[in-house]
Amino acid sequence: MNHEKRKLPIRYINHGLGFRYNDRIEINKRLLEHPKWYKFVLDHELNHTNKSWSLKDFILDLTDFDFGLFLWTLRTPSTWTQFSPYFINKKEKKIYINYNIVLLYIVFSFVLTMLYYI
Repeated sequence: MNHEKRKLPIRYINHGLGFRYNDRIEINKRLLEHPKWYKFVLDHELNHTNKSWSLKDFILDLTDFDFGLFLWTLRTPSTWTQFSPYFINKKEKKIYINYNIVLLYIVFSFVLTMLYYI
């Protein structure tokens, strides 16, 4: 893991699981109650690139998976924003697009459509 990535400050938030920006990482503060999942999410975000979208990031999001964390996410409504294709940061007055989720939804829609017509 790139040592420079470890210097990113962490901001604790009330929604989603974790988000990587060029200048910081945001992690849901409820993950502090679950050290194993906190470390998993932090390591996951540190492995992302600084690009808006990259194949490496997309593959990371598809393959980096913890079943226990997934079940906790399903039981914790505040984390569901992790699966939104966009979110609004009111402090920064910006809209962020999660290109990996957008692409994932497009692929799943295509596959489901093909399965329907087969």
